[in-house]
Amino acid sequence: MPSIGVFLVVMLLLAGAACAPPPAPSSPPSAATPDTPPASSPPPPVRLRVATLRITADAGMYIAEEKGYFQEQGIQVEWVDFATAAEAIAPLGAGQLDVGVGAVGAGLFNAVNRGIDIRLVADKAATSPDPRNGFASSLALAIPKEYAEAGRLRDYADLHGKTIVIPARGTASHILIDYAVRRGGLTLADVEINELTFPDMNSALANKAVDVALQIDPLLTLGEAQGILIPWKRAVEIYPGQQIGAIMYGPRITQIGQSAGNRFMVAYVRGLRDYNDAFGPKRQNRGEIVSILTKHTNVKDPALYDKVTWDYMNPDGYLNVETLARDLDWYVANGYLTEKPDLNRLVDHSFADYAVRVLGPYQP
Repeated sequence: MPSIGVFLVVMLLLAGAACAPPPAPSSPPSAATPDTPPASSPPPPVRLRVATLRITADAGMYIAEEKGYFQEQGIQVEWVDFATAAEAIAPLGAGQLDVGVGAVGAGLFNAVNRGIDIRLVADKAATSPDPRNGFASSLALAIPKEYAEAGRLRDYADLHGKTIVIPARGTASHILIDYAVRRGGLTLADVEINELTFPDMNSALANKAVDVALQIDPLLTLGEAQGILIPWKRAVEIYPGQQIGAIMYGPRITQIGQSAGNRFMVAYVRGLRDYNDAFGPKRQNRGEIVSILTKHTNVKDPALYDKVTWDYMNPDGYLNVETLARDLDWYVANGYLTEKPDLNRLVDHSFADYAVRVLGPYQP
């Protein structure tokens, strides 16, 4: 059995998890060498307060810090730790934070509808739009090993009447379950959905207290190694491209000026590209990136990085606006939102556009 320390580590590993790049920026990228900003005089320094959850979904920022990309852009990062993404929303909107990180869901959209000034500016974890890019998702529907061996759940239609646990209702996880049951010709009314924290799910599966759990890595990997569960259906099969997390700018970025947001984004996108290079097909500088993540995140065992599945993070920074719009419709239809925020105002890709013009498009 894993130590209590391991479970405390994974309690914060939410991501939790893929983003199809939207159309190319309206203006063509410059001829700058990809991933290498053009030489120029150092920009004036600016200090930004940046939220962090100490999870692997924050990888792009930690890589940018350790590899000096923020420093090159004149950005001094002051990390502000939060236990959950929801805790950072209010201080971000109030200007006490400059950059936020967190899950995209009904809670965030309701905050925006209440007038909190937040913009979604870049990808920070999603389900892969296409696993051929080397990524999948850290999420999967897990079932007890005995169920798999007995053939009790063979396909989505077998979910009828089953008890399914997710971290919270009214979230991307809830939508994922809806998509799964629909694949079997079912509706949410045909299953029983309960809430349970990720660290408690493996015990519930071991005791057969639940039939299915939407579990996350590395708990998936640990549970499978212990003979508790089988990853049954991956999120990448159920809802490819679903946007899970985002980098968010608060109102102070606007007050400081577009330059600060642009410079942060150049450094961040370079970090995302290093992440893609390390955990995608290239497997480039993987040891270096793992070392950075073990330093900054709560996943301290380097061996786990070779066993878990990884969320997709768009190496050009763009959010998957198509799935965001689709999920907004779901929240309204299911009573979690009374009205939809204007995505054209909420999502601001101007900063990612700037980063791509400076760095050139990502080269797989």
